[in-house]
Amino acid sequence: MQTFQPTGEVVDLFTHVLDDIFNTNDVDRRGRKKQVEAKIEDLKGRINTMDYKYADGGISDENYSRIIAKLNNDLNELVMQHATFAKASPDLNKYMNYSIGLLQNVSEYYASAAANTKHKLVGVIFPEKLTFKEKWYYTTKINELLMLILNSSFSD
Repeated sequence: MQTFQPTGEVVDLFTHVLDDIFNTNDVDRRGRKKQVEAKIEDLKGRINTMDYKYADGGISDENYSRIIAKLNNDLNELVMQHATFAKASPDLNKYMNYSIGLLQNVSEYYASAAANTKHKLVGVIFPEKLTFKEKWYYTTKINELLMLILNSSFSD
């Protein structure tokens, strides 16, 4: 597994690239979150207006029920979107930190892992069939992202 361990410089560069992408996406996500929040407030206002119109007799029972059902459905969808934006940031950061730690210590992690975890780790590195012959292994494909990271480590 030490063959699949990138240098510290490559891991640092990879971390900075991911952090840059994460922060750029975070800015976009915050903007979309604010848009959704504005739409939620707008829908709440429209629902409130419909309630007043209905209470004042300005709208029939049938129309009120139809419109309120549509507005509440739209509101529920927006609330779900908003929840997704709120949850994405901490989870992504947690997974990124875990993945970078794993990448830095893949050989130690592999050595101490249970058999099923070793199987999963090998499956991530080698997504296709792996053939063993004596002390060598053969495969038709290695994880492309991992190869890019490793090639950067070995190109010095």
